[in-house]
Amino acid sequence: MREPKFRVWQRATHQYRHFVLKKGVSVNIRVDLEIEQSTGLKDKNGREIYEGDLIRILVSEDFRKEYLEEYHHEIPTGVCQVSFECGAYIVNQNDKYYLPIGQYRAEEIEVIGNIHENPELLEAKA
Repeated sequence: MREPKFRVWQRATHQYRHFVLKKGVSVNIRVDLEIEQSTGLKDKNGREIYEGDLIRILVSEDFRKEYLEEYHHEIPTGVCQVSFECGAYIVNQNDKYYLPIGQYRAEEIEVIGNIHENPELLEAKA
């Protein structure tokens, strides 16, 4: 079983801190912290994917057509946000598409930033 990895965004300093949660270790949570957990997945460049990451998704036209035929809606592509909703890590695009990140292959995903350090990427996707 893998050890849970986290990163913490400190609002006051505008910096990330990374840590692995070990058995028996307690963590004090402060109001000025935002905790984001690793999905356990990596992108096409081997970069770990966390909640709050902004990713670029590129899928083949064949896969897009197959997905549309099977599920009757478009698969999210382009710039998306990774979040944890209803017990799963999902891809969120414009608050209307929600798809488990596990539906994609690593070679289709690239981490391009995160919601704290690169909010302009969210505006660019609209």
